[in-house]
Amino acid sequence: MKCKRKYLFCCESSFQLFNAINIKMNLFQKEKADLYLSDQTDFSAIVDKLKQIKIFENVCLINSKPISTRFYNSRLEEQINYFRHPEILLDGIPNHILYDEYFIPIDHIFWKLLFYRQLNSTKAPPIIHFYEEGLRTYTMDIETKEMNEAFNQNYYGAQSFAKSIVDFYVYEPKLFSNSHYLENVFAIPKVEDMNSEFVNILLHIFPTCKPPDEKFIFFEESYLGDKCLSNDVQLFDQIAKIVGKENIIVKLHPRNKIDRFSIRGYKVLPNRTTPWEVQLLRGEYANKFFITVSSTASLSPMLVYNQEVKSIHLLKMFIGKSPLLQDSLFHLFYTNMVSLYNSRTINIYQPYCIEECKEVLNYWISQFG
Repeated sequence: MKCKRKYLFCCESSFQLFNAINIKMNLFQKEKADLYLSDQTDFSAIVDKLKQIKIFENVCLINSKPISTRFYNSRLEEQINYFRHPEILLDGIPNHILYDEYFIPIDHIFWKLLFYRQLNSTKAPPIIHFYEEGLRTYTMDIETKEMNEAFNQNYYGAQSFAKSIVDFYVYEPKLFSNSHYLENVFAIPKVEDMNSEFVNILLHIFPTCKPPDEKFIFFEESYLGDKCLSNDVQLFDQIAKIVGKENIIVKLHPRNKIDRFSIRGYKVLPNRTTPWEVQLLRGEYANKFFITVSSTASLSPMLVYNQEVKSIHLLKMFIGKSPLLQDSLFHLFYTNMVSLYNSRTINIYQPYCIEECKEVLNYWISQFG
């Protein structure tokens, strides 16, 4: 009798958890799977609910941050040794279960160490699936990552982490930008039945709040958390002057630990731990207008729910040193995204200057109040 395969879903953010549950319930419902929740996000308030619904056999809170910090603070020689002997860093992390397949949102060092520990134990690498965690999944440059891991390639050969990646799961495969993997990109089911078991489970797990009264929502990005200088706050100040401070609210980025907006007298959305995609379930956002530099979260109604929204992207007005914005795969993704979502009607506006932006905003205000 053939043994059933065992899966491990790895999560670092609430949106990743949203997607992991979606994939497990709708694509791998009959498979046995465990869930590892990294301390990159505080999941402590919902872990008991996750255990109760029994989508995953085991749900574990994992203290990954100290391990990642220790790794990155080490010399190159030490890092190479950790990759070859990951048990040195992973002492105290559960290792009694071996997994056939890993679902990983992004290639953070902790998941790589976990992978290599199992490889050293079994001599057979688990299969790796990447699943959507946001923009970075669509623009992932596997070839460059393989080059950066040359010491692993040489040591582990065809069994290395990079060589074990088999496919990607995203909401919009058309937007996946790495041509080397286009045949191995699969769609995560969009959420269109608002009375489905999946939706009910999400509303049970995550605390939610009613939609904001403000007409305009600004989506902060992770420039601060990524230590990138930018003019995003200055752009926001100009937008707020046009629409009125009382008519706009900010959705903070979860990776930014400092709130730069409240201290300036702006309103911010509460409940940063609940995925924005779950908040969208609580009300009608079709009459709201989204503003951002280039955040894919502003497109979640279209990306996840197939619901059109209007947004202004300030990318052409942005000044900053974000490595992502200098990436050719990002620009390919962004061009394709605008083409896709503007194919029937203009949903994404891309002003070149504040005067052009003001025209669009004033038009919205005159038409929709």
